[in-house]
Amino acid sequence: MFGSLRTQFRTYHDLKFRGTFTVPNDPLVSDREQIDMIAKEIWKVTGYRFC
Repeated sequence: MFGSLRTQFRTYHDLKFRGTFTVPNDPLVSDREQIDMIAKEIWKVTGYRFC
């Protein structure tokens, strides 16, 4: 799934995607670290970087 999603993001310049991402609650990881990890996963799959 991630491979085809990555291809779509590289092929179409005006692509909109909405999805959910469930992250288990880990008391050793701060909220800031969790958001950073999720943003990096989105970047890996889509190539989209948050400014």
